[in-house]
Amino acid sequence: MTLKEAPYAVRATRRNGAEVVHIYRREPDAKRRDRLQRLVTLGPLARQAGEALLRRAVDADPKPPVARRRGKGTGRPAVWPLAVGPFRAVTAEWGARIALFALVARGLRDAARLPLAARHVAEMSGTDAAWWVGLATGARADRGLRALRILVDAVA
Repeated sequence: MTLKEAPYAVRATRRNGAEVVHIYRREPDAKRRDRLQRLVTLGPLARQAGEALLRRAVDADPKPPVARRRGKGTGRPAVWPLAVGPFRAVTAEWGARIALFALVARGLRDAARLPLAARHVAEMSGTDAAWWVGLATGARADRGLRALRILVDAVA
């Protein structure tokens, strides 16, 4: 899948000396052009807690580009670890999951509960994750996000 076809994309950057991951979703902009718009950012703590989820999302591309097929004998694709800078295309199913995890993790500091939340989000279907992303980014998002945090055991 190319970046122009991707419904979601991720990009790692450095902010204040730490690596963060921005999650982008394809949406129309103000001029109604189809563009990737930043949806949410995974902070350093959430990135560490959701490392397995992020890895599965980046590796889930059914038709990887040629550069991804050239591993160095380690059994891992050439895109991992996620390099700072370039965008990586993500499928709709996994993009919704990592966006959902980033929304849940935003503002939370309990390092023991974040990996548990990442596991729960990874077990969700892509359809359920997309529904929750819509609920957590739309009107009255605070109520939906609070309910979701309880469901995925992100808060006590």
